[in-house]
Amino acid sequence: MKHMDGKIEEVDKPWGFEQRFCVNEIATVKILNIRTGEMTSYQHHTARDEWISVIKGMVKVIYKEDDEDKQLILTDKHEPLLIKRLVDHRFEALADEPKNNGKELAWILEVSLGKYFDEDIVRLDDKYGRPVRKGNVDNTFIKQE
Repeated sequence: MKHMDGKIEEVDKPWGFEQRFCVNEIATVKILNIRTGEMTSYQHHTARDEWISVIKGMVKVIYKEDDEDKQLILTDKHEPLLIKRLVDHRFEALADEPKNNGKELAWILEVSLGKYFDEDIVRLDDKYGRPVRKGNVDNTFIKQE
């Protein structure tokens, strides 16, 4: 079973299969609805890992790995992605066509593993003027294969 160590358990069912991100663990599940052209703050978390899966739209994931800025483009065709605690990251909703910019929503299923509280967010940059809190941490990024 892939839990906090980054593994997903797939359980066969007669109709297909289910993916279990966590079982009997402290978790918060939510769907982020991001307007195309908009983005979350550039941040990391001190007390939780996050599984993300794009369920609608196209999302750019910007993250830091080994002190290098990197990015991935994800759609609903991609496997879930694990972002470990302390990894700087942000999500940006991309328009699949220029006419959709700002009019469509990208949906990201987010399963947070660990205690969920606002003080856990270390915001490094925010285009909306929300307070920024600086941190100095070692970052590790793990992508589900």
